[in-house]
Amino acid sequence: MLRMSGDDCVIEAKSARRQGRLSDATALYEEAAESFQAENQLARWAHALRHAAEFAVRVGDSPRGLREAQIVVEYYRSSPPPTLEMANALRVMALAEMAAGENDSAVSHWIEARELYLHAGVADGVLEADRRVAVLAAVA
Repeated sequence: MLRMSGDDCVIEAKSARRQGRLSDATALYEEAAESFQAENQLARWAHALRHAAEFAVRVGDSPRGLREAQIVVEYYRSSPPPTLEMANALRVMALAEMAAGENDSAVSHWIEARELYLHAGVADGVLEADRRVAVLAAVA
């Protein structure tokens, strides 16, 4: 069986996401990430893996999402991406940490993501970070 290209996997993952097939989207983004990594397209690898992490969390697999998010954030810390990419990676990391009950770490990552969203001019990201930190403060 032929493996799909990373680009084809991303196209299929987006389709699966629109159709509500989030488990399929997770697997397809993971396959895209593997393809991009094999082709040494590391920025695209990290981007696809970030999407896989987010969908893993959304389908209830927080350990998988957290593991993948950590890989992406570690990579971005060693090879700084554009501000918005890092903010989005930190957002997914914080979501995974919240799902795993790691609230202190989640607050820290939300605060860091908020600053980056503010710097990038993404008001929705700032608002989401503020809302998430407030929720976490209320349960502390």
